[in-house]
Amino acid sequence: MRVSLNEIETTVLKAARGAGYAWGLAEDAARAARWLAAHGLPWLETAPVALDGPTVGLIAAGRPLENPVAAGAYHADLGLSPAAIHLPRLPAPLWFAGLIACGSGSWGEPMSVEWLAGGRRIEVEAGRLRLAEGALGAPVGEAVSLLRRNAETGRERAPDRLPAGYDVDERLWALLGALESRTYVPASELSRQEGAGAGLVDND
Repeated sequence: MRVSLNEIETTVLKAARGAGYAWGLAEDAARAARWLAAHGLPWLETAPVALDGPTVGLIAAGRPLENPVAAGAYHADLGLSPAAIHLPRLPAPLWFAGLIACGSGSWGEPMSVEWLAGGRRIEVEAGRLRLAEGALGAPVGEAVSLLRRNAETGRERAPDRLPAGYDVDERLWALLGALESRTYVPASELSRQEGAGAGLVDND
C-alpha cells in the first residue's frame, strides 16, 4: 500500500487525537511522522507504541512524562541547556528524535539523539538529517540522550526523499485507523437533524 506524505501527516494527526493527545501535541506528532517518513526512517513500526501511550500532562515529578511525543515537544521548545539531557526510559525513541529534528531549525547547531543501548543514533542540523545508524525501529523503552555536536566540515547531509508515495504495512496502517476511529461521532437522529451525512432526506 502506498500513501503520500500528506496522508501520513493527516492520518497521524487524527490517530493522535483519537489516542487522547491535545491538538498541539497531535500536530507535533503529525509533523514528526512526516519528517521521519520523508527521511526513510521506520516511523510506522513504532507509531502504535508512540501514539497510544500516557498523554495526561507534560511534566510529572519535575520531568517530562515517559512519552516520546510529549518529551520531544517539550525539549524541542525548551532547547538544550549547557548540559546534555538524559531520559532514563523512553518508549519508541525514534519519535522523540523526530520531534527534536522538527525543532532543530531554530537552534543553529547540530544535535544528536543517541540510544544508549545498541549504538543507535540520529544526528540532525537545521531540520535536516545528517546521520542515522543502528536499528532505529525498536519500540521498547530505552535510555536516550540529547547532545550537542560539533559541526563537521565535509560531512554531507542526507537529502530529503520525496518520492511519489511511501510503502506502508497495511496491518500497521490499520492500527492507526483504529486510533483515528475513536474521534468519530456515532450517527444519531440528532446528528442527522443538524446536517451530518445526508441529513433527514437522502435523494442520492
